[in-house]
Amino acid sequence: MIVGVEDELKTVNDKINEAGSDYSLLQELLAKQRELEERLEELLERWTYLNELAEEINKYGSGK
Repeated sequence: MIVGVEDELKTVNDKINEAGSDYSLLQELLAKQRELEERLEELLERWTYLNELAEEINKYGSGK
């Protein structure tokens, strides 16, 4: 899921670079870029939380 959002964000960034002076297209693409960046941040925070949780489970599960 994270990789998919990263790929979509790269595609949007490429389109922004190609949009030139098309103001309305740039506005649309910049809004999509912000949305994707927020989604990516949420996913990364969730992944970090789940990774830390798994480490805690493993720590207590192994008797340490």
